[in-house]
Amino acid sequence: MNAAGTNRRVVVTGRGLVTPLGRTPDEVWRRWAAGECAAAPVQRFDASTLHTRIACEVPDFQPRKELKSGRLARLLRPGEDFGYVAAGTAFADAGLASGQFETERAGIAIGCRKEGPKVENFFAGIKSALDSDGRLDHQQFIEDGIKLIPPQTIVEGLPNACMYYIAHEYVLEGVNYNFLTLGSGATMALGESLRAMRRGEADMMLAGGYDSWVNWVYLAQLSNRKLLAQNNDDPKSAHRPFDVNRAGSVAGEGAGLMILEDRDAAQARGATIHGELLGYAAATGVPHTDVEASSRLLAECISRALREANRWPSDAGFVHFTGDPTPAGEEIETRALLEVFGANARTVPVTTLKSASGHLGNASGAVELAAMLESMRRGVLLPVVNLKDPDPALPLAFVRKPVEGLTLNCGLMLSRGWPSHYTALVVARPT
Repeated sequence: MNAAGTNRRVVVTGRGLVTPLGRTPDEVWRRWAAGECAAAPVQRFDASTLHTRIACEVPDFQPRKELKSGRLARLLRPGEDFGYVAAGTAFADAGLASGQFETERAGIAIGCRKEGPKVENFFAGIKSALDSDGRLDHQQFIEDGIKLIPPQTIVEGLPNACMYYIAHEYVLEGVNYNFLTLGSGATMALGESLRAMRRGEADMMLAGGYDSWVNWVYLAQLSNRKLLAQNNDDPKSAHRPFDVNRAGSVAGEGAGLMILEDRDAAQARGATIHGELLGYAAATGVPHTDVEASSRLLAECISRALREANRWPSDAGFVHFTGDPTPAGEEIETRALLEVFGANARTVPVTTLKSASGHLGNASGAVELAAMLESMRRGVLLPVVNLKDPDPALPLAFVRKPVEGLTLNCGLMLSRGWPSHYTALVVARPT
């Protein structure tokens, strides 16, 4: 069943969310059920010069009020502050406090993306080294300008900085993983945590991801690469996965962190079990432009996850797709599902949260897992928001309206990171 050959069962006992749709699985699920989309014109900065001027922002988040100290608020970048808050929520939801777990057996796995410190840290130093023609005098910058750069700049640029602050706050002294990807980090963190616990390396893990694509640089980069929708006049309908009129994602932000525990230990302490992780696999398509090769690799990835979960394709009551509206990416996932599921691929329900939440980057997998487990608990599958005209090239059973009264024991989640990183996670509701 796994690399260690053990049958250890790994369950979710704590959920911490900070998303554009809300901060609890119930609130996220209810707004998804209402067909809402969090997309709106960017509020955080002036995006008027960009091709894409819309995003899914986390509302009413004030770092200086929600973080432990003003110093921490200054050091953490947007996205990291969401993660720090989500970690506290996850521990509270799990009913775990300091002294209730063996710190050396408690680990942390985080998916994130970070491209360095705040660029404004360099403005004063650069300005001081400009000559009369406005050109940078490199020697002047080395001698004087560099002294004006705040010393915390190095710390701010570390991608594992927030991971350290979280581990320090909750005394997580065990195994640790930091996944630096573009979109699939949280799912990788959850999957590798499952494996670490089955190998006996940890008894408890805090796993998930945090991210923010809502900044000027990211919006410019992703928009220029044709990955973001530019429907600025109608943001609510801009993110349209599986639709013939799809034109890219809406950038989002948020955090999703989960407390994972051994099922027997969780039951022994009376914890509420929200779901179970059964199997996981990852693969990379090379080159990413080869749709056929990538589809074949993703199919093998799905098969390996199902084998590790000891489940057949027919056991999956539904599939959660990545949901970023790129024709090649959606074709790869469709072809892979057809290869593994056979005829059943055309009837198994397929949905996604992303057209409601926006693309939350490396937070996506954990937030979507929380939504999946909520659907399984309620026995209701929710439709794909904004899916008006399904692409006939994708012959799948996309959920178009709520389906109620279901018994959803098992689900499959696919996460795809750019340019060609794939993960498959098999999950179950509590039994």
